[in-house]
Amino acid sequence: MRFLLLFTLLFIPLSGQLGEFLTDEERNLRCCAQKAPCCKVYPTDFEIKALLVKCHKPDKSTEKKKMPMTVVRTVRAANQEEGCMKKRMEQIIGITNCKRKLKLTVKIKNNGITNCKSQYLLIDHVFDSVTQQKQKLFNPYVLKIVQQPVLAVYGLFYDGIVNAQAKEMVVNKDQAGYTGCNPDSNSNPVCGSVSYRSDTIPYSNGFCCSCNRNREQNNFFNISEVPYTYKFPQISHNDWQNSNDLYKNEFDENDYPHQMRKLTKNIKKDR
Repeated sequence: MRFLLLFTLLFIPLSGQLGEFLTDEERNLRCCAQKAPCCKVYPTDFEIKALLVKCHKPDKSTEKKKMPMTVVRTVRAANQEEGCMKKRMEQIIGITNCKRKLKLTVKIKNNGITNCKSQYLLIDHVFDSVTQQKQKLFNPYVLKIVQQPVLAVYGLFYDGIVNAQAKEMVVNKDQAGYTGCNPDSNSNPVCGSVSYRSDTIPYSNGFCCSCNRNREQNNFFNISEVPYTYKFPQISHNDWQNSNDLYKNEFDENDYPHQMRKLTKNIKKDR
């Protein structure tokens, strides 16, 4: 239910106080999700660093192994490929059969939604690490960059069911002033609540209350007085027999509170 609610909020129109708490980027994302006229598509920011460096010749130990010029191999690839030795760390051996090589570093920043169209970058100048100057390339390079929308894929696992909002509705037509118990954790729940390390456990107020002969609320078991490591007492066979008698068809409905107090006293004696 919570996932559906959050997903639906992305498609409701901006109005009221909701728009005041959203940033400009969030407003634009909502507009683009609805394909509204307020959607603004900003160009992608590219930060390119082109560095011209020397090629380092491999040492004799590397030449004896007859390694290829360029090897980028991870542990996962080593496990999948036959005839490859497993290595703990990633090995990167660059191009060595050259005098100078071009090292490119591209940083991409999208403002708002991802631009999925093909984009081209022209590289006609590089920084020479030897002369410490900017050099012009006689043969420029063109990079083609194609992006895809960013997706967050995660699995959902069933954990359990929690009834966090136990409520009671009393329909009173005969006696005035007779109301039900209060399980609201924000005010003053009848059963109290459980604390752990000075923090109240959410939804630990429970729902356990009864009424006396005057139709007044009677908290016969206050969970707030029970320690966190409390274990419920063992109820004897006689107590279970007495409790079963309460649910027989011939029990007296008017004497129900008296029977509940009697059962509670028996449970306290057995602790």
